[in-house]
Order: sequence, then structure tokens, then C-alpha cells
Amino acid sequence: MRVTVLGLGSMGSALAGALLDKGVETTVWNRSAGRAAPLVARGAREAATPLEAVEAADVVIACVLDYDAVRGCWSP
Repeated sequence: MRVTVLGLGSMGSALAGALLDKGVETTVWNRSAGRAAPLVARGAREAATPLEAVEAADVVIACVLDYDAVRGCWSP
């Protein structure tokens, strides 16, 4: 199974880290640059856009403040 985590605040980072700990193929995206670096160092794949992140996954977990954070995920 491939999982994407959108939003890497406290909750999103913890979820992505737990997935990586279990060996789950994990893609991450965050609108602020640099938040993904620790997870990428642990084996996550960083997507350049929310749409790219969603397309890379069987399951998407969104941990974002509002809809505007992921506008464009489901359509180009």
C-alpha cells in the first residue's frame, strides 16, 4: 500500500513517521518548504505538489488547516 500525508505539522509528521516505522511506502507534501526533510531522510518521498502527492497514493491522509492548503489536489 502507498500512503500520502498532506500537511506536516505535528500530527502529519507523526503520522508519516509512524508509517515509515512500519515500512509503508510514504509520500509527503507540505506547503512550507523544508518540513519534509527529516521524513525524506528516513525514506519518505517528497512530492512537489499536492496533486503529485495524491496521484502517488492508494490512501491519502490530509492534516491541513483549511481547503486552500490543498486546492488543486483532485484536478489539475
